[in-house]
Amino acid sequence: MGLGIFFIERWWAVPNEENLKAGKATQFKSGEEAARNGKKGGEASGVARRRKKALRDSLQLILDLDITDKRKRTKLKRMGVSEADMDNQMVVALAVFQEAAKGNMRAVSRIVDIVGTGQDGQTEDLDDGLMDALKAAAQSAWGDGEEGDQPDG
Repeated sequence: MGLGIFFIERWWAVPNEENLKAGKATQFKSGEEAARNGKKGGEASGVARRRKKALRDSLQLILDLDITDKRKRTKLKRMGVSEADMDNQMVVALAVFQEAAKGNMRAVSRIVDIVGTGQDGQTEDLDDGLMDALKAAAQSAWGDGEEGDQPDG
């Protein structure tokens, strides 16, 4: 059945007395039944919340581990990152930064989301010069800023 046929068959199925009567039987549950269903939902929510927390804790543990890849460690060292700050979280930050420097607007947006913006919507002045570094990397990737040098986006 094509999508157009579906709409033709369903456009007339608007709420009316017949449709509303069928819904009344399931609209409200008795107090006992509602409590039972609410308890099930609460338990399921708790399980999902604990699972999410366990995943978050596992990811944080991995992010906090030292870098084992010597090439990544060397790259961070050349960028001026101290040995104490070299962990997997820094590697992920570098990867997002490199994508943003290539002109990936989703990566740029993600960086701005993480770093934050001021009340006026402008990016806050950052101590680590992240936005300056992004601009410099973009200029070096795109040329001297002429109209034709920048990718479409």
